[in-house]
Amino acid sequence: MVYLRIRGEELDYPFSLSTLKKENPNVSFPRKMPEELLAEYSVFPVIAVSRPAATLTQDHVEQQPQQINGVWTQVWAMVDVSPEEAARRQQTAQDAADAEAVKVDAFVQNFIAMTPKQVTSYIANNTANLAQVRALLTKMALMLLALAKREYR
Repeated sequence: MVYLRIRGEELDYPFSLSTLKKENPNVSFPRKMPEELLAEYSVFPVIAVSRPAATLTQDHVEQQPQQINGVWTQVWAMVDVSPEEAARRQQTAQDAADAEAVKVDAFVQNFIAMTPKQVTSYIANNTANLAQVRALLTKMALMLLALAKREYR
């Protein structure tokens, strides 16, 4: 459980019960403190809320809790990332999509399951004309591109 403490107009958040105990060394607190006792020290539980998912252009940032219907509740805001970060995320997402497209290709699935001898045989049997050579070269170039993006970017 996460807590906050109210001091005048300020909120101490997050606030730990160990801090409360250290600040009150002459008080014998029970192991499990009831909310009524915590309220005497202006300490209140904060209801956790799932943080929103980050997007390509925004991140989630925790704000000060707000009292909603009498309950202190965690609050999240979405803030824009820098244009450079947004571009980096876009590129990463595109690279992942490209790699996934290559990865699920039937040729790629068969190719990565081959032994070196089977690759040699496949090339010998599937490069009889220019169209076949171009098709094979294109598939291999796409695989190489996916690997290069992962390894060298």
